Amino acid sequence: MKIVLLMSLMLFVSGRAIFSKRQIQLKEIITELNKTKTFPRNITHQQVPDVFNKDKCGLEDFCKAEKITSRFMKREEKISRLLRTYTEGVNCTINWETGNELEMRKLLKHVHDCAQKIYPQHH
Repeated sequence: MKIVLLMSLMLFVSGRAIFSKRQIQLKEIITELNKTKTFPRNITHQQVPDVFNKDKCGLEDFCKAEKITSRFMKREEKISRLLRTYTEGVNCTINWETGNELEMRKLLKHVHDCAQKIYPQHH
């Protein structure tokens, strides 16, 4: 009985630590995305695949956003790095030839809005 109670406590504590780590990562993502308003137009207005499901806001969507930002935003790699850390262990694929595209700034806004939806305490 003591072993079961101890294991339950360990799972609760480790689950809480993961939750807190992800919350911290979301806060960093939101902070960095707030800086994109000052990014050069040639970065924010380039066309990228429209593969982010802004209604779902799942880890796979953040993973796809990381793949796109790391491919199209070489100079602003901090966003990609933060998204990669947030989605560690998540596998996703992108069909680079979907035909559906949107501007990078809209993708970044979708990511920002989803991050705020998941982490609403950040202002």
